[in-house]
Amino acid sequence: SPETFAHVAPTGLRSADFYRPAHAAIFAAMAAMHDSGQPVEAKTVADSLRRTGDLEKGGGVQTILNLVTGGSAPSSAAHYARIVVEMAVLRRLVGLGSEMASDAALVPSDVASFVADMRARLDQIEAPTVVQEPPRFSTWSDLAEMAETSRPDWVIEPFLDRGDRMLIV
Repeated sequence: SPETFAHVAPTGLRSADFYRPAHAAIFAAMAAMHDSGQPVEAKTVADSLRRTGDLEKGGGVQTILNLVTGGSAPSSAAHYARIVVEMAVLRRLVGLGSEMASDAALVPSDVASFVADMRARLDQIEAPTVVQEPPRFSTWSDLAEMAETSRPDWVIEPFLDRGDRMLIV
């Protein structure tokens, strides 16, 4: 969805955060297209990857189509982007932990310097950005109270705009 990047950007998602190289290549193409103002849709992403010679790196046209047809709703993109970012951080921590264990097993001659170096390497791993979740409503009175205390353009984004009617069955 062309509008999705506005919701994904605050999560800090980067192509390096993806586990699968194909997904990283596709995301990198999508981000570059979005940054340059081009429409981000399955066909335009495939064309962009083809022009840069990265279509096969991105898994080919079929992978892009599978992501479009089998993916979640665009409104869930920020939620899943946060999950990808969090899993990437955890993979980096696991990798660093393994390296620390291997390096410590070699019994460094200067333990204080070793600990300082490990702390510095740990500090290089960025924690995921906390993004404010959209409001959740538990009861009709919560929804009515929110409508009275703040006047957003939407009530339930992107499904219910102010002035729309909804039938709850």
